[in-house]
Amino acid sequence: MRLLLAIALTATLQAEPRYFSKITAHYDRLIEVGTDRYGPDQTALWLASIDVREGGQAEPPPESSRRTYRTIHAPHGSTLYWDQPLVALAYWLSTRTGRATYADAADAYLKDFLATSIDPGSGYFLWGNHLYYDVFEDKHVRIFEPYHEMRPLPVAWEMFEQIDAAAAVRAARAAAAGHLVQPSSGLFNRHAHVEGKREPQPPMPFLSAGGTLVETLAWLASRSPRDRAELIRRAKRVAAYSHGGRNTRTSLMPVQPVVDRWDKHVATTETGLWASSMMRAAELTRSSTFEARAWDSLRAYLTFGFSREEGRYHGMVDVYAGLPTWERTTDYQPGRWSDVWEPLFPSHDHPMPLAEACLTLLEQRGDRGFRECAEDWAMHLEKTLPASFPTAGITDSERTEGAYAESYGRVIHFLVRASKILEDPKLRNLAETIADDAIDKLWVEDVEMFRSHPGDDRIDSVDGLGILFAALVYFDTGEDPDLLGFHF
Repeated sequence: MRLLLAIALTATLQAEPRYFSKITAHYDRLIEVGTDRYGPDQTALWLASIDVREGGQAEPPPESSRRTYRTIHAPHGSTLYWDQPLVALAYWLSTRTGRATYADAADAYLKDFLATSIDPGSGYFLWGNHLYYDVFEDKHVRIFEPYHEMRPLPVAWEMFEQIDAAAAVRAARAAAAGHLVQPSSGLFNRHAHVEGKREPQPPMPFLSAGGTLVETLAWLASRSPRDRAELIRRAKRVAAYSHGGRNTRTSLMPVQPVVDRWDKHVATTETGLWASSMMRAAELTRSSTFEARAWDSLRAYLTFGFSREEGRYHGMVDVYAGLPTWERTTDYQPGRWSDVWEPLFPSHDHPMPLAEACLTLLEQRGDRGFRECAEDWAMHLEKTLPASFPTAGITDSERTEGAYAESYGRVIHFLVRASKILEDPKLRNLAETIADDAIDKLWVEDVEMFRSHPGDDRIDSVDGLGILFAALVYFDTGEDPDLLGFHF
């Protein structure tokens, strides 16, 4: 069936798109040189870091790379959590091209992940920002004490479901239970509880983690007729917990409302990431409650977060006064302004998911405020060109030419989608300019493979190449690819 559908779709492809052949060439080389060929137990897992020119394992990234502040890049390992968009797109490519190679490689990766990376006791996937698989030692490595974490990416549960539905549901149920600290109130934690292990700090209910948890509960509800109603109730409690933490005067939601530090007192563009999760939960459950919370939270942020004078969004807004705050107590929080090209994770700055949320609510509600939000982002993006990112400390004015793959991808995807919804062809032209810049900075012609950020001939999974590829095929084909539960 999959092959017949692929043949039918391929027949409709009238001309070779601009970027498509480069993407398929990259996957061809990835399959050849980017899998686990190390240690006693060699697997079909894809490497988290790949040497673009030599193939195989890349050495740890240089200090100049500022993508993460701890070893989330999984040195000498594999990290499927961050590879999800790349793997999901492989299925779409097989369908589109009629070549089973990409789907077969994705199948093998997922099957070996499920064989090596499920906790036998809880059913948790052994992944996230605190766990990865070391392909040299054939064992899992824990980063600090916490165990299981899912943020900021949504989980492509449908992708795992097509390989092993029972394992996917079990893992989703484990996550849904383990992250929920108080089912009655909806209090949750970014880290999941594991029996016999004590969380070293109070619960930290970040908006990004809460959004992923709500989506997971909503997906389970769509697959579980027996306890659908209870799962939806739990999802609503988690959503209500975050929404209930908003300031009564401004309606701004803090990044987290529990621990007394900087993120308890400010709102950031993470509000948009949360709102996007709420709207996907609404689609899965057909409950308007989630959409209403998304609408309320996003409207509040648009009211206080945007500087009309500067034409851009503040990095942080005081939830009590509704005024921008520039006091920074850690390197890992937004700067003065929301920065679409800043690659650092975690910084609690998610500008493009906020812009995408505005587009979705514009489609659903036709609200002028959301149209203005989308138009403001489009105008701002043109002013940020050429793309660049900080190189030495978050407040340093020195910039490196070009951008990380995920940043390029999110900007391109937004502009292509905005061009359609706002009926503005100039935005598609801008998307093309940025796509061409991404090719110029990241495509390595002599080996026919992409690097994932400028300046280093390497690929790191956390840099988000799958997000860039999905955006480029969206531009090329006009078809927003089905990423099996992963969404922009």
